[in-house]
Amino acid sequence: MLERVAEINARDELVFRVKRVRAFGSYASEAPEVGDIDLAVDWEQRHPDRDIIEQLLARADASGKSLNTYMARLNYGEVEVDRLLKGRSPYISIQGANCPEKFGVPAIVLFPPPDEAP
Repeated sequence: MLERVAEINARDELVFRVKRVRAFGSYASEAPEVGDIDLAVDWEQRHPDRDIIEQLLARADASGKSLNTYMARLNYGEVEVDRLLKGRSPYISIQGANCPEKFGVPAIVLFPPPDEAP
């Protein structure tokens, strides 16, 4: 999964890049077994100097997918990065960036590695 983060962040055509990934739930606890890995993912706009709506619509149109509603086109940029990060793994569950705080549970920073954090 961390290799996929690097691949996503290297792709300039994507609207978003991964800023931070934290694991929470059973993976971040002392549970003897882990059924899945819950990830809290922070995204950031790759090109904040450009209009976000234009970027989202252009990326959706470039995808070649049949996105029948305006909202589907606007959401495609995030959905695309989620799918790339998940990599079709049934064991990865991607949640919003504030999920650990929302539920008051501990989280482990996976990306950026603590020695590379700003």
